[in-house]
Amino acid sequence: YNPLNNQLSFNCLSYTWGTEEATEVLELSGQRFLIRKNLDTFLRTMRNSGGSYIRFWIDAVCIDQNNVSERNRQLPRITQVYEDADVVACWAGEPDAVSNMALGLVQDLIPTHYAGGGLLFETGWLGVKDREDFPRRLAALYRFLCRPYFRRIWVAQEIAAARRPYIVCGRNYIVEWKRLDHATWRLMDILYSDKELVERIYAADPSLKDIPPSELSFARRLFYLQHLRHGKIDELEKSNTLLAQRDEPWCEIPETAPGILDVVVLCRDFQSTVSQDKVFALWNLATDTKGMDFAMDYTKTLANTWLEFAVAVANKDNSLDIICAAEATVATGLEIPSWCPDWSTPATVSSMVRRTHIPITLIRAIADIGGPMYSAAGSAGLKSRFTFSGSVLQCAGVIIDAVGLVGPYEPNDANLGEQPIWTDWMEMAAGALQSEEDAALPVLDQQFQARFWGMLYGRAEGGSDELSRYIPGWDGKADAMVKSDGREVANIVTKGRTLIITEDGFMGLAPHYVEEGAKIAILSCCSSPVILYENGHDTHRFGGSCFVQGWMRGQMLTRFGKSEEEAWESIENMERIKIV
Repeated sequence: YNPLNNQLSFNCLSYTWGTEEATEVLELSGQRFLIRKNLDTFLRTMRNSGGSYIRFWIDAVCIDQNNVSERNRQLPRITQVYEDADVVACWAGEPDAVSNMALGLVQDLIPTHYAGGGLLFETGWLGVKDREDFPRRLAALYRFLCRPYFRRIWVAQEIAAARRPYIVCGRNYIVEWKRLDHATWRLMDILYSDKELVERIYAADPSLKDIPPSELSFARRLFYLQHLRHGKIDELEKSNTLLAQRDEPWCEIPETAPGILDVVVLCRDFQSTVSQDKVFALWNLATDTKGMDFAMDYTKTLANTWLEFAVAVANKDNSLDIICAAEATVATGLEIPSWCPDWSTPATVSSMVRRTHIPITLIRAIADIGGPMYSAAGSAGLKSRFTFSGSVLQCAGVIIDAVGLVGPYEPNDANLGEQPIWTDWMEMAAGALQSEEDAALPVLDQQFQARFWGMLYGRAEGGSDELSRYIPGWDGKADAMVKSDGREVANIVTKGRTLIITEDGFMGLAPHYVEEGAKIAILSCCSSPVILYENGHDTHRFGGSCFVQGWMRGQMLTRFGKSEEEAWESIENMERIKIV
């Protein structure tokens, strides 16, 4: 035992536990201690036969996992442990031919240079791109990044906290995390921009055709969280003569990043053995949890944990955005209010309150993507007008419209590539909303096209001056990489959603399980419009968040007052909406 403040030099291990029972024997202080196979393999791989030793902190050994009180007590300290470590060894599993080829490629890459003025010029594949085995090596990297390690929720905290993380896969390959980050970005760039090379990658490993490029987003999110916490220029970049000319961050990372809602939404579909860890593993990464009325406690039921977490975040942030993460399906046997998110289940519907897409560019060039995406209820800082009482949420709000028509939904059609479902939506929306005069204009001049494609890309303003970049199949002079990245954004925005046409003639995107006649409301301090269903007895059931073109910047508040605050004072005089 050593206290954290004794300046002891040590390393940390980041790894996946595995699902098998602990059957391997470790001698610990003269006593037999059982560990799982993956940890045993790591220790045997890294054991130094020369007599010297490496000191590691390992959660399964250093925390009594059978003692709930100790686990609760250690939770707030884990981030500091990983941050204080000399090195964090990221054990991605046992090595094989694929991992050796993948990490060999990573080591061969030359970092992309920063040229100044916000521009990057490419040198990343120099010396390897023209090799005959380049597609096979890229396929190996693709396969390696799909390992379970990159999906584990605790890895998000461990990597974010680590000052010097290294990928370890056997003794032969110990690779700096930043190099893997760079290689992953370049691989994703190829997958969305170079069709010919993608075909060669799939020819090298046909099974990759069944793994969408979005699987690589797990690793990208890990890189992003580490960037938020340690976003200054690193030693790798200082060694570059061009980068040394500007010894400063590439972009400003605010001290408030990330917020707790940012990280739980971003990492919702990561995996955990214990359901509560979907929040507990991320708690220490957030900057806004201090003073929040919530305690990590494994002794509480899952229902109580989720309910207390939702209320605490809403009250601390003065925002109802967290309820927009609630979906119709929850874990079997879990009884929670319709407005309370079940974080143990992966998201089936895209988020309308926090971003989940990491731009396909060098992580070091990405600014904070956290915070609200829209402002349907007005700007931040407005007076809160909501209260919680047990399972009941009472809030000032106004039902403005209702769902008139619901478009078709086919989940298999929502993958990157051809998007036939979008064509069906466009025909349906045009038939309901587009004027004859607008339809007679050239495609890129039509207001309807700007509104429709702007909606698919989550643009609250309803369009783009460069519309040709966003229409799949358009043969204009759009850059292929930009267009492909844009299509990935639209794919994320429309995930699990379907087109709706409201009774008042607005178009939008709602959860695919939305029903005709459902009410559409604006709630106090909620940045997105929401779907509500009448229960009777003056209560409503929450039906998720939605995007309504023409509502997302608070435009509908002008119906109730000249200013946002005046509008909400008027709305508050109405009867509060009760959601259960």
